[in-house]
Order: sequence, then C-alpha cells, then structure tokens
Amino acid sequence: MAEPPPASAADDARVVGARRPPLSAVVVLVVALAGVFLVQFALSGWAEGDALHHDVQHGLLFACGILVGGAAVATYRTGADRVAGSGPETGTRRGADAGAGSGPGGLAEPM
Repeated sequence: MAEPPPASAADDARVVGARRPPLSAVVVLVVALAGVFLVQFALSGWAEGDALHHDVQHGLLFACGILVGGAAVATYRTGADRVAGSGPETGTRRGADAGAGSGPGGLAEPM
C-alpha cells in the first residue's frame, strides 16, 4: 500500500467537517421568504385598490422569488459539494492524522 502524501501545515491545522452554508445565504433566504408572505398577504388589500399597486406587488413577489432562488442555490451547492466529495468537504482528516488503514490519497476510511 502506498504511503499517503505528506501533510501540509494547513492540512494538520484543520479538520474538515460538514460545511455549513454561508450565514448570509441563510439570512437572505429567511428574509426573502418572510418578504414573500408579507407581500402576498399583508399587501393584498392595498394591491386590489389600483392597477399600479397590483403591479408593484407582482414586482416585489418577483424580486423576493429571485432572492429565495439565489439563496437556495447557495445552500444547495454547499451540501452538494459535501455529498459528492468533490472537495475537502468530505468530513475526513487528511495527511498524517489519517493513520494506519487509510484509504487512497491519505483520506481516512469512513466509519
């Protein structure tokens, strides 16, 4: 079995675990969802009074939908990277900490 590559200082200094979505994406998601409900229900009486108000309501719903979609994609990509194992987000330790029985590339075997 081939020896794992030597660990760099950066690899030794961190343990890569489950990556969280950026806090900003979560905040945008929550605020945009709240905005959707506010615009849809709280402004419905106001929007029924005039065609311009109705169009403004639709524009706000569209903008909130764009924000929800962008934030959802940002949080989905975070989880997809971890599941696919395409990056260091695989939840394992690299390098010397992998120890005996380590898998290819110095990644620890899953438990």
